[in-house]
Parts: sequence; structure tokens; C-alpha cells
Amino acid sequence: MNIGIIGLGWLGLPLAKSLEKKGFTIFGTTTSLEKKLLLEKEGFQVFLLNLNEEQDENQLKDFFNTCTHCFLNIPPSKTNFQTYQNQLLKAVSFFNENAKFIFASSTSVYSEKVEIAFEDSLKITDYNFTSQLFLTEKALKLKLKENLTVIRFAGLFGENRNPARFLAGKSNLKNGNSAVNLVHQIDCIHFIKKILNENIWGECFNLCASEHPKRSEFYTSFCQKLNLEMPSFEQENLSNTSRIVSNEKSKKWNFIYQYDSPYDF
Repeated sequence: MNIGIIGLGWLGLPLAKSLEKKGFTIFGTTTSLEKKLLLEKEGFQVFLLNLNEEQDENQLKDFFNTCTHCFLNIPPSKTNFQTYQNQLLKAVSFFNENAKFIFASSTSVYSEKVEIAFEDSLKITDYNFTSQLFLTEKALKLKLKENLTVIRFAGLFGENRNPARFLAGKSNLKNGNSAVNLVHQIDCIHFIKKILNENIWGECFNLCASEHPKRSEFYTSFCQKLNLEMPSFEQENLSNTSRIVSNEKSKKWNFIYQYDSPYDF
């Protein structure tokens, strides 16, 4: 398989390295010329892509022409949802009509009013209509149909990304009783590889660790573990409910999480 990875960033680059070790050929993109040159020194085929600018689409189609699969890993636009949606649909057009796609979405597509977020059993009103990702999911599904699988990632955690460092020493933090929904970078990579290896298409999955500790307890524990200054959280009504992201479907597809508890991160 030849894999196109739109976005060789925090998740896309380690995925590319892992796939390359397994014999896959990688065609990736970055928005930085400096990073492009560094990646090419590592042996990757890289295209300098900025979807906010006009680019030679024929060159892009030539670059991705032999790709059988694509990992669409572009973060939401800072502008309106229509711009972001159009950017993703444009990226899809660079590939041949038989290519299969994995779209990196997020559990932010679910409304905060949902107590347990399942992929397939929620009403349409249970979704967050301000989420660019949810609206883009729908547009991609309409275009790609069974050639698309969507992964809704929970909060990303892993190498050089530890949210506890941003909360250390802060006071009066909100939502201390909210449940933590996190997933480790290693599990993200393994699940993407599972989809590619097992040809799992036309599906939508949440990817999230099984345990959901309270936000205040988890981040206080992690700051203590890292010898960081403790954060403090506002006192809240303990009866407040919070959204829990279910990973039941991914486990039914026999996926085993290496980091099934955030405390193992």
C-alpha cells in the first residue's frame, strides 16, 4: 500500500515512521519548507501543501496518484466551518477515485449534554452543531461513502504532549468534576494501522481510554508525579454530570488498548 498522510505533525509523523518500518510507502505533506527538507533527508516523499493558498492541483494529483489510502489529519480551520470543509474536500480531490480515507475527527463532535457518547446510537440533536469536524464528517461521508472511516479521537496525550504541564500551578480551574476522556498517541497509531491492515471501511469509531477519572483528581495526580506545582479547582456541585466517551465499539472490533487507563500514560 502507498499511504498519503495529509499533515506530518505530532500524530502524522510517528504514524509515517511506523508504517514505513512495515514496508509501506509514504507520501506526506507539511506546511513548512524547513520541515519538508528535514523529512526528505529522512527519506520521506514530501509535498509542501498549504490549503489556504492556491497551488498547482495537477502537481498534487501527480504526487498522490499512486496512493491507495490516505490519512486526513488537518486540524480545524480558525475561520468558518465552510472554509475548513472545502479544504478537506479539496484535499480528497487530489487522490484517485478508488483511494480509501481515514479522517482524524474528535470527540468534540458530541454535545456536552450527552452523558455517554456512543458512535451509532445518538440522536442528531446529541451532536455539537458548532463543531467544524462534525459538519465536515458529514460532507466527507456524502462524497466518499464506504471509502471513508472516521476516527473520533479523545484528548490526545503522549510524547511532548502532557496537558498537566499547562495546568500546573493554576488556581480556580473549572470543571474539576468532569470526566477525563483521553487517548494515548501509541493507541492512535496502532488503531490506524489496524484499519489499514484489516480493511475496515465505512465505519466510525471513538478512540478513548476506558477509565474516566475526574479532571481535578487526574491532573493533580499527574502534577504530583512530575513534581510540578499543584493546580487547584473551583468547588462545584458534585451532582453535575459530564460526558463520557465510550470505546465499546473499538473493543468489539478486537482492539486492545496499550494505555487503557490515563494513569498509565
